Amino acid sequence: MAQPTPLDFLKESATALVAQGLRSDSVVIARLATLIEDTVQAGVSHHSVHRAITGAGLAISWTNYRIALGRARKAQRDGRSLSSRSPASLSIVATAPECEAATPVTPEQSGEKRTLGSTSSATRVMDALRQAREVANSKDYGQIARDLYRQQQRDQRRKERP
Repeated sequence: MAQPTPLDFLKESATALVAQGLRSDSVVIARLATLIEDTVQAGVSHHSVHRAITGAGLAISWTNYRIALGRARKAQRDGRSLSSRSPASLSIVATAPECEAATPVTPEQSGEKRTLGSTSSATRVMDALRQAREVANSKDYGQIARDLYRQQQRDQRRKERP
């Protein structure tokens, strides 16, 4: 029997993490970051890694994959951990026989609370940009500039008077 490749191991790990029903795709990528790095070091392209992860059931776009992986790398560099498990425990979880028959875990079952306040930072940024655009569209900046210019002219005339 052929020995499993790093890509096969990554796909099995991704399948196990997807089966856990984690709260976001970024958490899954963060937990797989070390395995992804090992797979890429073994000569596998990131596109192949992305295909394997999406084939394992993680619905993540190429762009979001790159962003999540970049954040996970930064967190590792800074000494923080985005995941609650170490890479060593990931291999134990991924190879456990019960992972194949695992059922998705709801956030309530895993002890995680998912509320409206726990939206991603990208969603909050997009909301802030939309709100800023609405404010900008609601103001007549031409009129504001004309009023400001007139006020500056009045102030200048007052200074010139003896």
